[in-house]
Amino acid sequence: MLKGLRALLGPAPNAANAVDFAAARYPDLPIFHLDAPLPYRGLDDGPITPRMLLAFINRIGNILLDAGMKRHDRVAIWKTNAPDYYFIACAIIKAGGIAVPINGGMALDDLRYYLGHTGAKLLVTDAQTVAERIKSPAALPMVQTWIFPKAPAAFGAPHVNIDALLETASAELRPTRLSRDSDIMIVHTSGTTGFPKGVLTSTSSILAGIRLQRAVAPLSRGARVVVVTPFNHVVTHLGLFTCLLLEMPVWLVSNFKAKDVLALIARTNASIFAGFPDKYLALYEAGLDTHDLSSMRLWVNLADAAHDVHMRAFCRQGTMLRIFGRRVVRGSVFMDTLGSSELGGPALTRFIFPFSRSDLSRNVGRTSMFGPKMKIADEDGRSVPRGTVGRFMVKGPTLFKGYWNAHEKLHGTVHDGWWWTGDLGYRDRAGRYHHVDREPDVIHTQHGPVYSLLIEEVCMAHPDVSEAAVIGLRHPERGEVPVAVVYPRTGHAIDPAACRAWVNERVTRCSMGLEQVLVVTPTDIPRGLTGKVLKRVLRERHAGLFAASTSGALTATGP
Repeated sequence: MLKGLRALLGPAPNAANAVDFAAARYPDLPIFHLDAPLPYRGLDDGPITPRMLLAFINRIGNILLDAGMKRHDRVAIWKTNAPDYYFIACAIIKAGGIAVPINGGMALDDLRYYLGHTGAKLLVTDAQTVAERIKSPAALPMVQTWIFPKAPAAFGAPHVNIDALLETASAELRPTRLSRDSDIMIVHTSGTTGFPKGVLTSTSSILAGIRLQRAVAPLSRGARVVVVTPFNHVVTHLGLFTCLLLEMPVWLVSNFKAKDVLALIARTNASIFAGFPDKYLALYEAGLDTHDLSSMRLWVNLADAAHDVHMRAFCRQGTMLRIFGRRVVRGSVFMDTLGSSELGGPALTRFIFPFSRSDLSRNVGRTSMFGPKMKIADEDGRSVPRGTVGRFMVKGPTLFKGYWNAHEKLHGTVHDGWWWTGDLGYRDRAGRYHHVDREPDVIHTQHGPVYSLLIEEVCMAHPDVSEAAVIGLRHPERGEVPVAVVYPRTGHAIDPAACRAWVNERVTRCSMGLEQVLVVTPTDIPRGLTGKVLKRVLRERHAGLFAASTSGALTATGP
């Protein structure tokens, strides 16, 4: 543990030398366990140790340099979801480039624009992605050099075949000297409210993010971790750096199937699980009582706040305390966080225990003394009184440097170094923060603003509802009104009128309840690159709902 603390609190390591740091201290400790082999010699059999990873990233770094990569060149990664996103990003940074990891779910047209926007002329991809998504190198004319683990046959563009070069490439590579403000990564936002923005990340913000993860989470050397997150995401990279530096074996899931993940937790006796809210939803729907989860101590929710009903279900699993191997205190801790790509870590953290009381007020916890500062402010950046809804504004060392080639996106969002996250909420008298909505999702009714997330929490507590998304739609007589788009839990059915009445009886902080409940299937819920519900798409899809209702084509539900 002391070695791990020195790693996180001392002057070293950084993103360029972290693997060197780990390899020098515990070279043969199995750290990274994969659910599928990677197509690289040396990483295709069994768990990966720091020594193995160091040799790999050094060879990849030398291959990139031989391929013409220069200092500060942007190198994009867009491929099937797998841990080599992180491994290759480490190699790019160590060799002096700027890593541009891109979610493999991004549409090809969007990718074409984004590559041009970031100026990435080198692209790491794989044969499967070319065959299924890209088809022809002419689809991405800005790419000058294609880099493959194993190149497809007769590929008609300049390319590098890692498989042919890996054994002969040098396994020695001196880390690039980085200053605190060196640019090392361009990650992107989820695209929930618009096209994904490129987020410029520096050495200092990555290191501050690693330290923040260690400070706010009850992590310990030797803990067994299961990670189910997109491997392009910055929070994944921060988490894997943390596991590497704290000697925590981690099982990395590339191919997510809820029941398989529950079985993996049981089989490995994992004590920590980290995932995004959509994965918690899937595990919850799969049935937590179907597997032995008694080894679990900590569930970590990342990127966006989780729902109260889910958090409490997970807290009922696991073991908080063992004495001589026997379960003394049953249940586990759920660590809910609110963050973003721009924040580089959680701004707010809340711990839920088996004995915690139910709370549907969207309580997202408190700040950490090690994390960014936060305040609730008005449009001019001035703090508002407690209990007043305002803008979540943050300031601190984990914060991003800006949006790549899009400084105008910051206009009106930065005041005296404080950045507005786009979220709205309030701080109560006890100092807890409550997240009530994203600014574009506020429903502007005739009675004033209605916050969709507060109604969603109540909807999610309905015994038949699996997931709910509340949006504002235009009514020809009543202006904008709240509508819930829901789908039922497995084996359940939802009566829209009864559900609407049940929710409206329990909504306490909104000036009006639901106008209508729409029951759909899970596939009817549009999602962004990180699994977040795309409410803008739902609003567009159902924009004519009440116009149809007045013509007799659809009858509104409920009283």
